Amino acid sequence: MCHVLLNQNYYNNTNPRSTEKAVSSNSPNVISRLVYNKSVYFGHQKNCLISHGLMMLVALLFIFGQSETKNPLSVRSISDSIRVNSCQISLCESMPIGMTYENNAIVLKSTYQTWMDLIHSAKRTIEIASLYWTLNDQDFPAHDGAQEGKNIFNALLEAGRDRNLTLKIARNIPFNRYSFHDINILQKDAHAQVVTLNFTSLWGNGVLHTKFWLIDRTHFYVGSANMDWRSLTQIKEIGVVGTKCSILANDVGKIFDVYWQIGKQGKIPANWPDVLRTKINISNPLHWSDSINNKYSTFISSSPAQLSPSGRTSDLSAILYCINEAKQFIYISVMYFCPLRIYSIEKKFWPDIDNALKSAAINKKITIRILISKWKSVEPFEDIFLTSLAYLNNSFKNVTIEVKKFIVPTNSSFDNLPYARVKHDKFMVTDKIAYVGTSNWSEDYFIKTAGVGIVFKDVDHWNNNTIRDQLEEVFLRDWNSKYVFPLNVSNQPIP
Repeated sequence: MCHVLLNQNYYNNTNPRSTEKAVSSNSPNVISRLVYNKSVYFGHQKNCLISHGLMMLVALLFIFGQSETKNPLSVRSISDSIRVNSCQISLCESMPIGMTYENNAIVLKSTYQTWMDLIHSAKRTIEIASLYWTLNDQDFPAHDGAQEGKNIFNALLEAGRDRNLTLKIARNIPFNRYSFHDINILQKDAHAQVVTLNFTSLWGNGVLHTKFWLIDRTHFYVGSANMDWRSLTQIKEIGVVGTKCSILANDVGKIFDVYWQIGKQGKIPANWPDVLRTKINISNPLHWSDSINNKYSTFISSSPAQLSPSGRTSDLSAILYCINEAKQFIYISVMYFCPLRIYSIEKKFWPDIDNALKSAAINKKITIRILISKWKSVEPFEDIFLTSLAYLNNSFKNVTIEVKKFIVPTNSSFDNLPYARVKHDKFMVTDKIAYVGTSNWSEDYFIKTAGVGIVFKDVDHWNNNTIRDQLEEVFLRDWNSKYVFPLNVSNQPIP
């Protein structure tokens, strides 16, 4: 069981009203009733003034204390904390069929089992933000590994149809006819409520690239897995799941409500409602401790800025924060990393993360390791920029920047699968912080595309089993595996 320590102001979405009462001018004044004898010597007079001053201070403290008792959200209670019910956080992952590691390698709970458990735990609502839906294999019938996607779909269908749960789905505008199939059935048979976000109509391009689940606004999942059967058995994914964690679930819920409002209205409001603001951010993270007394500070980030009401930390700021806070190492695992604006007619250089990593390696002598995916859909110019980073390795004393490629093994039965057999995760772990997100690392994902991230910073720990420790172990497992090759790999045989 994990106990969350939360500043009481988190429960108030607007600035707390001051309830401090001014002393009434008509009230009896203690000092005014004192009669001083002119003959009293100066020292006695001084002592009286000090005494009366203390009396007045006590009176004022009593008055202010009364007002704060009546309003526990007063700004003067900002240092107070309250204990909230249990909150359990863990990692989960999808491992493509055919991939194996050493026997002593870390094994996480599967995305499939995590999602099934979340569905079965639901009592009122299931809310999902997603890019697209192909849990059924209508786009590639009867393929090995598709059954788990069908099981998830059927569990969602049963939740809405037979258990009378409310299903709410915020999705991107469908790419093709296959993207309609699952949603249409859920709307018809499970009474799912669905909104569609069209980023092209909002600002020219971009997509809803977010992937998260909310269960009763009490449990949540945030990670790289799409609502696609391949994300369960054919693609390497990673995510964070929180159970009995209404504080963070409600904060993720604010992001869902942003999507819902845009999907309903088809436009971005001039001003977001106060209820969508957050006070959990990079400057004011949530402080909590787990069942073994590891202490964390946590916040949830979002992109782009247009979809981030007041108080929300941007996803890029969260990533740069993690890099800047590191003291010893920075390990990055993303599908691709390219310091460009890619999805536009005219490419634009985007050095934000690139410069932060170079600065960390050269100025602070922090070890950098970057694990990138190699697959058939990779952008050809990505390697140019990755090579420029790798050239800095050992260029100066104690400068370490290593870049490698991760290749998911395949065979003849998998080769014809579109958008599969790839490491699709998006995470970073340092000696201080764990970060899990939904975005690839190019400028487009932070200025035009909707995504989220979640940050866990070790504040204090009593053992080596923090979320950060586990994510580091996952990275090192992958980095040292038989699926990793040098950056300049070209026609490398598949393991």
